Amino acid sequence: MPISADALRHRAMLFDLTEPVTMSPEVFGEAWPYVDSVYTKLQSELLQAYGTVRVQKYECRLRKSKKSGTARDATDGKVIKRRNSSIRDPHLCHVRIKVSRLVDGTAVIVERLDAHTHTHDIEESFRIKKPSILVNYITAEVVKHSSASQIFHALRGSERLEAIGGSSLTRHDIGNLKRGTKTANRQSRSLSHEPLFGEDIHQARSLLTERGWLFEELQVVDSKKEQRWGLVFANPTRLLTLQRRGWFTQFDATHKLNRWSHNMFSFLVRDEHNVWIPTAHMVVERGNEETIVEGLRHIKQWCSGKWQPRYIMTGDSPTEQRAIPIAFPNLNSGEQEVDHLLCSVYSNQTLLRRFGFTAHKPVYRLLTHAMYCSTEIQNRELCEQAIAAAVDQGTAKYIRTHWLQTASKWAMYARQHSPFLLQVTTTNACETWNRKLKSGAGLSKGQVASHGIYGMILNIMDAVNVIDNHAAVARSHFRNRKLPICTKEYPEIGQLPVPIQKLLSGELDAVTERIAKGKEVPIGLDENLQCSCKFYRQYLLPCRHIFHLDTEVKVLTTARWEGYVMMFAECGMAVYEAICTGWVGLGASGRANRANSLALRVRERMERLQQKVYAVQETMNQMGVEETTQIARLEEWVGHVEETLNVLERVPNRDLASRHRPWEL
Repeated sequence: MPISADALRHRAMLFDLTEPVTMSPEVFGEAWPYVDSVYTKLQSELLQAYGTVRVQKYECRLRKSKKSGTARDATDGKVIKRRNSSIRDPHLCHVRIKVSRLVDGTAVIVERLDAHTHTHDIEESFRIKKPSILVNYITAEVVKHSSASQIFHALRGSERLEAIGGSSLTRHDIGNLKRGTKTANRQSRSLSHEPLFGEDIHQARSLLTERGWLFEELQVVDSKKEQRWGLVFANPTRLLTLQRRGWFTQFDATHKLNRWSHNMFSFLVRDEHNVWIPTAHMVVERGNEETIVEGLRHIKQWCSGKWQPRYIMTGDSPTEQRAIPIAFPNLNSGEQEVDHLLCSVYSNQTLLRRFGFTAHKPVYRLLTHAMYCSTEIQNRELCEQAIAAAVDQGTAKYIRTHWLQTASKWAMYARQHSPFLLQVTTTNACETWNRKLKSGAGLSKGQVASHGIYGMILNIMDAVNVIDNHAAVARSHFRNRKLPICTKEYPEIGQLPVPIQKLLSGELDAVTERIAKGKEVPIGLDENLQCSCKFYRQYLLPCRHIFHLDTEVKVLTTARWEGYVMMFAECGMAVYEAICTGWVGLGASGRANRANSLALRVRERMERLQQKVYAVQETMNQMGVEETTQIARLEEWVGHVEETLNVLERVPNRDLASRHRPWEL
């Protein structure tokens, strides 16, 4: 950090200004960055003395003659986010100066406009705003891709740092400068035409081609008429897993895995052995929905239409929420209906960020309760109460638009029919995968990778190989291991898959705790041993309450254990994709219970028919049946299903209500 002694001497002169100072433009240009944060411009530059002198007037930053801005109110129902900011007191100093530059470039004259002197030292000015010499030095370190923490620790305690106004420098200041530099770089350059970026992409394409991966480079014009770059890539083998288990897919982005700070998306599915597999990846210049949609379309094309997700879970990013319905237009284009679900952790963080302040606490508590209630009626009532508790109309409209009208995306009541959806309520699998990638790149918290797209893809390939090895181990152990929980009391547990054995182990431990606390034996379970607790609704397996009851009355018979074992016999953990259950909260009438149960039975049958299509197709692939023959046989069967359903759909409601088995008449 080279610092000129003359520059520091001139800085003191420009701060004190006990008399007018005359210096050459070169000397002024060297000294001014050390003191420029002390002053702020009063007006635009003027030409004086018949155009021979350019005059710029300044005032001390603590004089603060300009009026501070105020927070804008809501306009047209749009809520303007209010930042947590403070307003400095004005008129703490009264110094004004004038800088006169001779047009011929021979001299610069700096003098006061009046007799006032500074009422503070120069460090007070530096606490408010850092001088350009310090900002430029930090910016140079940012370009080297150093983290804010690394820069701060490298500078802290340095005498040279204090000499250039950094005695009050904090890690937060460096973080703000770092973000500002990234934003300026994104706005001032087009990476797709930068030589370094082009070379990086060329190496990435060569790597993907060499390893046999599918990839497609994206050039998309976004809604702002700006061209955006993207790259979507996938391993053909893992795309087969996406086709087979893509019924539930989740994806999320991270932006610190490459030096360009591009967003990297990974698409994960859970396989039959309870392992989350990253099946496809996409890196985009910015998180705009046009590029994401184009990438999703390429993945669908690679899967030849066999990736038919029923549910897609993401964070609460508006970009992802806009992209999903465009990429999956549902029944309008002959595709399966896709429900977009939001991660409950991200949703809760949004609630806390938006309503975590004291004035909004009642709204926060109501919406949090609404998130986890089990019926739509309860959810709507709580949302309406939150609207009534809003402090202003803008907040009320925000709750109605972004929470009440989108409740099926974030509320748990919309997931009660599916044990799978109750098991997976967050994008934790994506978060774990992203952490694995950052760990593989040697990144600590807050750091950005120093490598580009090529290095990022190489890191992904290595991490995916580790996942493949883990999946192979899980597959071999899935039915061939018995955990120590398989005691003489419940030897049948050893016949269940290993992930299920681990789950039941936790429930057995909970039974011991219940007995130690003196809790009573649960009563009220029906003959089918259906419990209303969270664990049972998630896995349809004996919970702590059933195990506790079994200590008094032997309800877990050999026949029941055989039923649990058979549940996982064919497709392992994927069985939960096809299971559909009905849970009605307290307060619903018995008639509503029965109607809800019947509707869910119909929905379950429809989903089983859909799964049968995929199962038959997979069987024909194993048998080596030609694709044209496969399509013909499936079309024949689907046509028979449609014909049967059409007969039932054409029955008038009144006839169905007044006759018994009217379709036979």
